[in-house]
Amino acid sequence: MALVGVEGPVWTSKGMADARGRFPLRVETPVSGLVDHLVPGVITTTRQARYYSINLLGAAAAADRGLDADGAFALLRRLEVVAAAIHFLHQPHRRELTVAHGEERVGGFIVADSLHVARAARLGSSGMSMGGFRNVYTGVLLRLGLLAPGRPPTLGEAADEPAVRSGLEGMLDLADQDVVGVGEIKAAAHLCLCRAAEAPDGVWLRQALFGARPADEPTAADDRNRHLTTRMLLDALSGGGESSAEGAFTRAHGFGPTIDDDTTPAGVVAAAWQGAILRNYSVTAWRELWRWLAARLAEEPMSADDLADRLARAVGPGGVRDFRAELPPRLGAAGELLPAEEDIRRSEEDEPRRHLRHLALGAFRTQDLERRTLAAFIGAERHDLGPVWFRHELDRYADAPLSELARELGHTLVDRARRVAYSKMRITNGRVWIPSRLHEVGEKLWVDGEEGATPVSLRQWALAEILCGLGMLDRRGGVLHVTDLGEEMRGRLHA
Repeated sequence: MALVGVEGPVWTSKGMADARGRFPLRVETPVSGLVDHLVPGVITTTRQARYYSINLLGAAAAADRGLDADGAFALLRRLEVVAAAIHFLHQPHRRELTVAHGEERVGGFIVADSLHVARAARLGSSGMSMGGFRNVYTGVLLRLGLLAPGRPPTLGEAADEPAVRSGLEGMLDLADQDVVGVGEIKAAAHLCLCRAAEAPDGVWLRQALFGARPADEPTAADDRNRHLTTRMLLDALSGGGESSAEGAFTRAHGFGPTIDDDTTPAGVVAAAWQGAILRNYSVTAWRELWRWLAARLAEEPMSADDLADRLARAVGPGGVRDFRAELPPRLGAAGELLPAEEDIRRSEEDEPRRHLRHLALGAFRTQDLERRTLAAFIGAERHDLGPVWFRHELDRYADAPLSELARELGHTLVDRARRVAYSKMRITNGRVWIPSRLHEVGEKLWVDGEEGATPVSLRQWALAEILCGLGMLDRRGGVLHVTDLGEEMRGRLHA
């Protein structure tokens, strides 16, 4: 009887499921948690204001028609198709906005001057989107009180159904048709995303997101934080000529005088933002450092010791004490925070030494910040890759070569990535699911694919997109400007 060779235990290939985790070191929480608290109702993917109204229209129509969850979802997908097609076919736009959700695929469903709504609304690769876009907006609408929980969700008490139906009049008629002529879509220009600001749904939504509401409402604290953050963004953009909302916000509110005003809500929010902005540089540096290590493992599997040695050699010569002394000035003559983090970011210094400089700068920022800002900057996690922990490491290795500190950090990051992956491990249907690109075979480590290392979003880009859709910002040639409506809102938020 012939024997069939088996490489490894039989269960390994069928019983293990590797997935690629998004946050391999889990260092983002101190920033992402603050941002979620400071700009509620806006997430990184809510880039179109009118989709708030479109989702509410879908919920109202589903309730009218007595649809179950699947039927309500199917109707919403049709509305999404129509919204994308109108924006795709409407030219010129009243406002320069980003593309509608799924717009890049709309052209494939226009045949012989007709839009095939039913076909585009299918889920999966044969439709406009794999799974629709309701998850982008449902959570924020629930948090805002504009939707009420349920399957399907229904309109919340804060929703203005007449304003939504009036502003989007005719959209349901288009969505109910399986095939719609291109001419009919073009004739519905009033439903375009670029027309929301002047429409009844946009006027109401602007008030719902940025207007005063009773202080005893459940969303009062969220409203206050969102209003103050919006005011700060409009202040940062008021000079004009800014192409990046996030960059302008960072420069305006991350540096300058350190903030410790706990007598006003505005002071508390400003201090929290300053802490979040500064901490984000350290978070990004850890992510960049791990990406550098992962790239070495993607090129060649090696042991943790060998990987740590690679990092030690790459940081270059010199001692930790001299390395600390070479950091750019952090404070100005009046004690204001200088943009040293930006100086390092723009420098041409090679990786990974540049990332270590960012981490060292963040560690010493603990000496520069006032109570409110310092608390936001440090966060709740005081150990393992936080700025206080890294300050301790810099002191511990003060008289050692920089390569020795780097070698220790290499081992620390590998251990951290392992712990994070195992903490996310799940067993589903007899299969072990480990969300990690990092794998181990014996003593060898290897990485599947490339790790991401972008900064945690401060959501100012998404907020700016919402403000553009509601007429408070205007983008011309890629440059953001505060409109008259935005200046009026800015003045009201400062009152």
